[in-house]
Amino acid sequence: MLVNTLHAAPEGIAIGAAMAVDVPFGVFLALAIGAHNVPEGAVLAAILTSRGLDWGRAAGVAVAANLSQILLAVTTFAVVVESPALLPWALGTAAGALVYLVLSDLLPESYRQAGRTSIALVTVLAMAVLVLLGRELPRP
Repeated sequence: MLVNTLHAAPEGIAIGAAMAVDVPFGVFLALAIGAHNVPEGAVLAAILTSRGLDWGRAAGVAVAANLSQILLAVTTFAVVVESPALLPWALGTAAGALVYLVLSDLLPESYRQAGRTSIALVTVLAMAVLVLLGRELPRP
């Protein structure tokens, strides 16, 4: 539960900072992270039911694990709107935290399951798409 709550926190900062940059961009990011949260919550609920919780309570706990995301998204947005000079700090914090999550959690597990070559190719393609999309982002 604690790990999932901490995992959701930088995602909330990213959503709040993205909303401060451009609302449509922030909405897109919130939807993308929300889509990512569905299977993540389902896995957490499945683990909790295997430990004896009923499905309703397990689903509630899985949703509660992401409340830090919502709280930090709203807080980050409010702070950055009031103090625009903090936007680079919020964006840097969000980017650094998300890169750390990828490097510490996702890549090692992916290497074990799919192999280094497959993961390297997917990573390079994903980075290329981000570079192409990033060229059109509005500047604050």
